[in-house]
Amino acid sequence: MSIHITYRPLCSAQIWHAYYLHPAEDEGQDWIDPVARPNALQTLALEGLSAAALNAGAYSILNDLRLTPTVPTAAFLQRMKMIFKPQNTGFTILARAQKDSPVSYRPFIPFDQDFKLSFIIQAKNSNFFSFTAIDMPIRPRSVYYFSNLAQNKNGEHSLLLNANPPGAEPPQNYISANDLLPLKTRNISMDIDLPKVRLVFNNPVHQFETSFEKPPAGAETGIFDPPMSHLPSGWYEVKAFTDTGIEIIEFRQNIYWNQGDIPPDALGVIELYHLNGANLEAYAFQDSNNHLQSPIYTLWWQNRSTYWRYLFNKEQPAPDTGNENCHVKPESPNENKRLISKEPQPLLSRYRKISFYPANSPGSGESRLPNPGPGPVYPEETGVYSEIYMGDTQLDKVN
Repeated sequence: MSIHITYRPLCSAQIWHAYYLHPAEDEGQDWIDPVARPNALQTLALEGLSAAALNAGAYSILNDLRLTPTVPTAAFLQRMKMIFKPQNTGFTILARAQKDSPVSYRPFIPFDQDFKLSFIIQAKNSNFFSFTAIDMPIRPRSVYYFSNLAQNKNGEHSLLLNANPPGAEPPQNYISANDLLPLKTRNISMDIDLPKVRLVFNNPVHQFETSFEKPPAGAETGIFDPPMSHLPSGWYEVKAFTDTGIEIIEFRQNIYWNQGDIPPDALGVIELYHLNGANLEAYAFQDSNNHLQSPIYTLWWQNRSTYWRYLFNKEQPAPDTGNENCHVKPESPNENKRLISKEPQPLLSRYRKISFYPANSPGSGESRLPNPGPGPVYPEETGVYSEIYMGDTQLDKVN
């Protein structure tokens, strides 16, 4: 009896960006509440957009992001005879597999132990920070963290890796500030005012405990620097306990501990776990029979919305601000060399209609205005702005 050995997908991560895929117009019923969650599509609509992009074959996130395994993960993949395969939509991990039936495969090297795969996300395109809806600047010493422990299954088949805050309705389907973790690269310092504290660092594959006792002649408040040099890089939940075992709730925190595996310019980290004793359901690499499930994980970056500022060398006709089809207004009263959009507009790789109507000829004289490029953008007290230089253009002479 022969054994058929082949390579099969262990898992895939698809990373989509609304800057390239969102529709140019707001028509339709697929948008989430524009007040609570502006410029956000329902997950079913996102699934339709990603499916169309796959069929068209013209999308590539690799123009904007670099995706690589960490050094420990690369070594693990090599030992396990796995292959990291970059793709236009993200990456796939291929595993040596044994065919059990026409539709089922099991890993040729069994997954006897729990393990974690870690991947680094770095920005290649400097404009990525301009057209992506992320904090400006990104919270210092932090990193976006994504995991197959998120249990954020959404839509019909989206296994989202981003966090879903409690009570979010509909569930959070774009990357958000909720995914940021403090990035710790040195010992963690905590102010304490107790005779003894026990700290517990925990994630599904690594645990570490240490204790601190304040010297009898010490100061009122001690600074505790737990030794962390042996702790592998990764996400940890950190808890503190008194000497009687009571948790000190205000000390609880989630961190990403970096043992040097994550470069200083890392934008994000993806951690994918295999846990034999846990039920990760559709997020798991294997089903209950140890057959490969080949999950396809999903991330969506949301495109940034900005006020569009049009800068002219000469005064323009006053815009008809009472006309809902006129999308711009003077930035300052009676000053028509600088026009801005009435509302923030989403930045897109395709043209979005934005119109100017002069106040002296209501209902006629429409001029189409250009869209800004992908960057730069300008954070100001009143919002974030994109600028379009119009030069000597005269809107009353444009048909």
